[in-house]
Amino acid sequence: MKLGGLLPLVICALLAGSPAPSRAAATHLPACTAASAEAATVRRVAGDQKAYRGRCVTISGVVKGLQLYDDVNGVYQRIPDVSDPSSSGAALGLDNPVRLGHLLPGYRVATITGRVQDCDLARRALDRSSAPGEVAMIVGYCHYRNGAYLWVTHISWGAASPPERRMGAAAGDDYGDLVPAPADWPHRPAVQALAARFLRALRTGDAATLANLHFEDPVTDQRDDARQLVAFLLRDGRSPFASIRTAKAEPQGVILVRREANDDPDDYSAFICFCRSADCTGRWPIATFDADNLPSRPYACTMVEPYLVFRQGKRPMFRTPMERYGLSEPSNP
Repeated sequence: MKLGGLLPLVICALLAGSPAPSRAAATHLPACTAASAEAATVRRVAGDQKAYRGRCVTISGVVKGLQLYDDVNGVYQRIPDVSDPSSSGAALGLDNPVRLGHLLPGYRVATITGRVQDCDLARRALDRSSAPGEVAMIVGYCHYRNGAYLWVTHISWGAASPPERRMGAAAGDDYGDLVPAPADWPHRPAVQALAARFLRALRTGDAATLANLHFEDPVTDQRDDARQLVAFLLRDGRSPFASIRTAKAEPQGVILVRREANDDPDDYSAFICFCRSADCTGRWPIATFDADNLPSRPYACTMVEPYLVFRQGKRPMFRTPMERYGLSEPSNP
């Protein structure tokens, strides 16, 4: 898109799905259809990206947003390079706004046909097609990500029910991003005190404290969000916090930290989860996206982290997820 003479810099936007060094070259490629595509898997393509580059493939897997995972295990597999989801060997990106304009929410099984592309090559093609002095900007999947992706030509959705989440014994060294906080974690006493404060406010119906724990200024800055959150915690009968709020005894709890913590010794970021039954051993979330507070979960979770407040310094700030979509709860845990 050229901005005429309004600015000395001309910004060109090119969709990230160019399957060849130029769009002109792309017109010489045969159409990529379900009938002409070769069967492949996410792991096969991600593991040998150069061999598959430019090829038309059909792959079945789990779709979440603009990612296609090999299966639900691929959703949990850690990504060595966060900028390149395909570096896990279990994920590929998705692009083509025409085909992806009506993506279904949450996690869904799907069979996708598309041509294998590479973000680095797409950027090089854009640079080569730009006139001298132009500033090129790529949009679409490669605007935020690197690595391999599919330029999607067809999607066939599978079962409406999402795959089941993984937990407990399924966890491994490269699986999931949450682990129980070590017994000698230096921030444990402080986080336990914060957890007790949250739980006390929840069980006594203290709306003001819950709002202040979550918002810098719940009265003026984010009053609508504060009202919505307080309703979720204290009045919503479908919220997993409802049974925690009304139980006679205090619930079993756990403090979970990210598997790969940052280097800040003052960072006490943690997920605090409460069990809705007598015992959640082996059923706690092993990934941040499963601490989503869906009504089907056997636990309810909140998250606390240090937050920098203008002219006040850092203070603890809670975030309680209120997701509507997520992986299914296992029927036989």
